[in-house]
Amino acid sequence: MHLLFAKGAEVNGKDDKGKAPLDSARACKNEPFGLHRLKESTLTIIRSRVVLETNTKDSAREEVSMSDKSLYERLGGYDAIAAVTNALLQRLKSDDKLRRYWDHRGDDGVERETQLVIDFLANAAGGPMYYTGRDMKTAHQGMNVDEEDWQRLVGHVSATLNSFNVPERETGEVLAFIESTKSDIVR
Repeated sequence: MHLLFAKGAEVNGKDDKGKAPLDSARACKNEPFGLHRLKESTLTIIRSRVVLETNTKDSAREEVSMSDKSLYERLGGYDAIAAVTNALLQRLKSDDKLRRYWDHRGDDGVERETQLVIDFLANAAGGPMYYTGRDMKTAHQGMNVDEEDWQRLVGHVSATLNSFNVPERETGEVLAFIESTKSDIVR
């Protein structure tokens, strides 16, 4: 399991190299898109720290109900969001009308875009990823996304979530979030 964090993310008050954190501009300078991967053992340290901080504020440890968990957690975290995103993008690229957005794009550009979509969705769902891409309006400017394209996208999102057996509540929340971006994407 890997999670993406901005370079210089703190773990127990230090960055990933055991040094005091740097400002984000300097910390991200040598990493592509300002990101790097932390291993699962580091994630365990982060989780332990959160639990310790929570336990020092409350004398009794509370059980977190499903309704108290973030959408990110209820969807299954980074790996689940990445799997759904990859399946969704394959559907979109196979759609006769929507494939034009990916035709004549290099593999590197498509991979970068895929990672940005994963980060965007994971961040929006309450996950620990940083989205470093452009805002939706700027990112889709000049693409001429019309209402039919949008409806096809929403249909593919719904079908992809269904194929992964995402519960109705979470599907509704994902679709509501996607719908909230429509005014910035559709011309």
